Amino acid sequence: RAAPADARLQRAACWSLLTLAASDAAAREVSEKGGIAAVVAAMTNCSESDSVQHFGCWAIANVAWGGSNSNSGGATDNRE
Repeated sequence: RAAPADARLQRAACWSLLTLAASDAAAREVSEKGGIAAVVAAMTNCSESDSVQHFGCWAIANVAWGGSNSNSGGATDNRE
């Protein structure tokens, strides 16, 4: 929230939520604590960043799947 247009920071935040949502309980908590809204905000504010879009989509997917997709479907932390 402190730097909504900082793509590097938002990418790291999306990556963090992606990995945090790797279990059912954690995915539920990420959802309940506003994690999805935070990811959508990051994706909106950094719409030109492919990596924010990539990790944001996977973070939302992990929450939606309840963490059951623990291998993250190839979402690797490729630093720009």
